Amino acid sequence: MTSFSVKTRLKPDGTLQVAIPTGLPEADVDVLVVIRPLDAGSRKVAPTGSWPEGFLDKTYGCLAEDPLVRMRTVKFAPNWSRRVRPSGPRI
Repeated sequence: MTSFSVKTRLKPDGTLQVAIPTGLPEADVDVLVVIRPLDAGSRKVAPTGSWPEGFLDKTYGCLAEDPLVRMRTVKFAPNWSRRVRPSGPRI
């Protein structure tokens, strides 16, 4: 397996065009593309996996007047799938 790290710029229409010489012979390969946005000023990878700054303060309590209601859960018998018979003629 060969890994490459490339920093590039997206085109104005949001497309990405990358041409990377691999040095590998012609063959079918799997390619994994990971796009991580960079912070505009620092050119460092933007943090992921966290809420944007101030998000929780802005959204806390937003459902207080109109809360979400969880519907009743339907419970199936443990062997419910065995009760389903295939349709069509029996052979």
